[in-house]
Amino acid sequence: MACDSPRIWLWARVPDGSHVEVCVEAGEGSTADDFEAVAMFDIDEGQDEWWDHATLVSCTHEAELVEPRRYAVGVSVMFASNEPRSALIRGQVRKPDGSIHGTPYCREVVGTRDQIERCHLVINTLQDGA
Repeated sequence: MACDSPRIWLWARVPDGSHVEVCVEAGEGSTADDFEAVAMFDIDEGQDEWWDHATLVSCTHEAELVEPRRYAVGVSVMFASNEPRSALIRGQVRKPDGSIHGTPYCREVVGTRDQIERCHLVINTLQDGA
C-alpha cells in the first residue's frame, strides 16, 4: 500500500463499538528520535484526550468509538534533525468483529528541524448520516 493518503481523511458510518488505532513510525533511514509526535483525540462533546510521543510510536494505543458521535484525531509531527527525515502516520478503524472498516490511512511526512507536518482523521459513527 502506498503511503500517500491526503492530509484529511474520513471514515463514515463506523459501527458502534469500533476502535480507532493511530501510530507514528520512523520512515526509512529515520528513528523515533528524529521527530516528536503528538495527537489530540477530540470527541464531539468537547472532551479532548492528548496522546503523547511514546504512546504514538508504540503503535499499541486505541480508542473506543461509540454511537452516535463524531471524533477527530489531529496528529502533529515536529522534526528535530538538520537533515531531512521521515515519519509514517498510520491509522485504521477496527470493527467489533476485528475486521478493518474502510481503507486504512497512511501518510509519509518529511521535514527538517522545527518543521511541523499535520494530518486530521475524522470518524463519524452517526449511522443515519447526520
